[in-house]
Amino acid sequence: MSSPSPSSDPTATMLAHKKIVAMMEAEGVGGDANNSASSNCPRAPRNRGGTLRQVVSEDGVRWKQALAPDGTPFWWNTETKETQWEPPAAALSHPSVRNDHEARQAALAAAKKSMIIHAPSTHDLDESAVGENEPGPAASGSSVGEVEDGDEPEDASEDGRVAIMEEIWDTEKQFVEDLEVMVNLYLLPLRDSLKNRADIIDPKNIKGLFANVEQLLAVNQEILAQLDIVFDHANRATDGDRRVQRSLADIFAEADVEQVDVTVREVANVFVKLSRDLRCYAPYCNNFDDSMAIYKQVSGNAAYRSYEDLTRKSTGNQRLDSFISKPVQRICKYPLFFRDLQKTSCKLHRLEPPPPEGVAKTGCTTVDLLSEGLAKMEGVAAHINNEKAKKDNLEKLTAIRLSHTNAPLKLKDSEFITPSRTFFLEALLLKSSPKNKLQARMVFLFSDCLMYSAVKSSSGRMYEYKKTVPLHVVVVRRAPSDSKIITKLRSKSGQKTIRKVSQGRNLPAFGNQSTTSPSRSGGSPTFSRTVGPASPMGTLNNAMDADDDNEGPHAFQIRRSDKDTNRVMTFICGSAYQAEVWSAQINEIIDRFSEKQDQSSRLRKQMYQKEWPKDA
Repeated sequence: MSSPSPSSDPTATMLAHKKIVAMMEAEGVGGDANNSASSNCPRAPRNRGGTLRQVVSEDGVRWKQALAPDGTPFWWNTETKETQWEPPAAALSHPSVRNDHEARQAALAAAKKSMIIHAPSTHDLDESAVGENEPGPAASGSSVGEVEDGDEPEDASEDGRVAIMEEIWDTEKQFVEDLEVMVNLYLLPLRDSLKNRADIIDPKNIKGLFANVEQLLAVNQEILAQLDIVFDHANRATDGDRRVQRSLADIFAEADVEQVDVTVREVANVFVKLSRDLRCYAPYCNNFDDSMAIYKQVSGNAAYRSYEDLTRKSTGNQRLDSFISKPVQRICKYPLFFRDLQKTSCKLHRLEPPPPEGVAKTGCTTVDLLSEGLAKMEGVAAHINNEKAKKDNLEKLTAIRLSHTNAPLKLKDSEFITPSRTFFLEALLLKSSPKNKLQARMVFLFSDCLMYSAVKSSSGRMYEYKKTVPLHVVVVRRAPSDSKIITKLRSKSGQKTIRKVSQGRNLPAFGNQSTTSPSRSGGSPTFSRTVGPASPMGTLNNAMDADDDNEGPHAFQIRRSDKDTNRVMTFICGSAYQAEVWSAQINEIIDRFSEKQDQSSRLRKQMYQKEWPKDA
């Protein structure tokens, strides 16, 4: 049994008739509608995003086609901004425009004829009562029916891929224009102004403000040129007239899956071939924070503000800082474009999306090439992030060295700041000395060692270096609640000692740590190596008061495994979570070292991990 027609709903059919009436009135077809070309025609669009076609008449007038809010196409004169429903003569000379126009006129004429018949009621919709040549309700109202679930047209996914490619193309054009504004309206004029008016901007700020934006412009101009070639080829492959600029939706209106696949593969190839060139975004992104800081500085200069106010008249009233941020935003979009193309192509070809790790082969050339392109774009993003992390890490190591009053003697640059050393954590903790005396110490955790220093200033920002412990020869554990040091600190005298040490010297908030904001996944902390802001981890007093089991304070202990010694270093933390973060991160570093050590060293560490001194 056939499913009922969507037009069996009288209300839906009446709505369909109203829509057709509105369309006819807009087109000026029949009735008492105004037959002038511009009757009810929308105004010319302000942006170019809605342009469907573009033609030039014999007298040199440029006409563009756009869509009205209800989806009806109309034409507008780019010089006079005059709009009209009828295509200009220059457009009618193009076969696809002429055919579309004639088909639309025929459909509207048929719809007008069907309107003479009364609005259908439920009993009028018997299929047997409609003659073969009689325009029944389906003739005028079938457009109202929506495709039911499971009957989605085969080209629905195609429309998605075409729309994604259109977005890539259009946004690339706009982005190149933005880069040209930065170079041609800001960088080059400001650079030239130094010869005559150095008061506009300090010469040393030019490089810091614009970084390598000229290199970015060259790369993206090449990307856009390659995309233009790809879509021009698609236009000609579908019998398009090169004199008419068509949208991709129009180019692929009657294309099959393979034709769209060809263009998708060509787009992917553009980015695969130029992916290495996109790595030039790394120095620009590394310089972004400095660039914004310099802009804030120079914008306080009256001469520069006057120059920018004049320039903004040509940039849509956008300031320079808005242009500076666009390359950082743009490079993040390329992986998203490829992920959308890959997902839509897999759906179209009825394939499971490839796993995120690696480039898995599916047997479909289009999907496999998109997977390669996605991997390339994600590789570019990873390269940029790695370079940014290296820069941040170098700045952090330098800041730590400069914060030590005895750095020239103890922390030489050649020994402390090395490419292989990565900063992880820092916190003001309490260290237990061999005689169980508590000492406030600023503790720094790196990828190869743990370092602690004494606090030498009331601000808590200057330190005196004490010792470095190499992590490849240590074992670590959370201090047991029944250990000697924890039992002692839990007593009233121990708590009094904690308060005296942590508060009696006007130290910064005890237990605060600068870290990478570790997050918990599956119950265990996970870490990122990007240096982050300080995050409060609580104080010892609060931690002991808040514990339901009253097993605070919380600490981690370190013991060397390369020496026959029972000495254990205990570091008291501000909370159970902070102690867990530190011990987990140190264990992670130790595990990496263990993979590279010989068997005897690993066995020795295992033994020391199992057998801790009873009085620790």
